[in-house]
Amino acid sequence: MDTPSFIQMKYFCDAVRLNGITAAAKQNFVTQSAISQGIKKLESALGCSLLACHPNRFRLTPAGEEAFRYLSNILNQTIAFQKSFLEEHQHVLGNLEFTCMLSFAYTTIPSYLKKFQLTYPTLAVNLQYSDTPDAIKRLVMAGAVDFGILPSFDVKEEDLDRFETRVIYNMQTSLYVSQIIAPEEEKKLKFILAEDLEKAVGFTHIYTQKYRKKPNVFLRVPSWILSARLAAEGLGIAYLPDFVACQPPYNLRLYPSPLKFPSIQAYVIYPRGMKLRKSSEVFLSYFE
Repeated sequence: MDTPSFIQMKYFCDAVRLNGITAAAKQNFVTQSAISQGIKKLESALGCSLLACHPNRFRLTPAGEEAFRYLSNILNQTIAFQKSFLEEHQHVLGNLEFTCMLSFAYTTIPSYLKKFQLTYPTLAVNLQYSDTPDAIKRLVMAGAVDFGILPSFDVKEEDLDRFETRVIYNMQTSLYVSQIIAPEEEKKLKFILAEDLEKAVGFTHIYTQKYRKKPNVFLRVPSWILSARLAAEGLGIAYLPDFVACQPPYNLRLYPSPLKFPSIQAYVIYPRGMKLRKSSEVFLSYFE
């Protein structure tokens, strides 16, 4: 007989507590199918049906009601133990496990990891870069990593009920152009926009408000790194956060512009009510 996993128990208890598969999926940043499959595997492991078959209605069987009481107690005890253990053993560093957006992993994280490795050479590091904000949140909620790092504009109001948050890094957004472009030629260039940054910070809106016309856009690309790479080749003017633009391989310089762009922050997120391991706190302290 298979042993129920923690995540299967959590999916089931969340679905019961929130009265539905959809709400549980949203809570855990997974699909409804993932919640349903998790509950089915739990039923298989326990050898009984937990949910009654009622169209458009979420209802427990008698066995499901008993399982919920028992499993809720297990989950609560596990979370309480983890919190208590961390409080009592903060001197134990533990390995460093986190996830972040690819651009941050590529441009900023290496120097901080180098400092961490030099200080704690025996500790293992598990860094998982993620393509989407939901992927970062899902890894954190599932306990696959201790914390995640993502832009402030990807931390939504509903996330504040699930995560502890803190700002660790401030980023200024600006326009950048390749150093190989002569000043007299740069005005002929069109703009290269990274879609997620454009959507969140609104370059087009800022430009239109100033000049009463939309910017002449050459390319819209899916990542900040690609935007910087294309600008470095002289293909256009890139709208970027400074931590990407300042990387040595790109050889970019600020494009002169009267436009004023907002700064954005990098947030750390981890499950609400939990404490980070000492290794995580040490690593994050480097950003200060």
